[in-house]
Amino acid sequence: MQRTNTILLTPTEAQEQELHALADASARIWNMANYQRRQAYFTGGRVAAYENQWRTFKDTEPFTRLGTCKGQALLLKLREA
Repeated sequence: MQRTNTILLTPTEAQEQELHALADASARIWNMANYQRRQAYFTGGRVAAYENQWRTFKDTEPFTRLGTCKGQALLLKLREA
């Protein structure tokens, strides 16, 4: 038997905008890194290692918006996928 807790969030307008901005930044990083990996795969090249992708994206706007820790976790999750 599993237990599920359901909560209802009621963020303010400013908090909701910040959450949308963070979700957008996450999606952008994921899509850019995934595109880079797919292009390398389809052209027969080597897929970029995590460290190389981190160096590539660490200075981009979505990565700085999201923060280093969350951005690195996102790239690690993409590597697993």
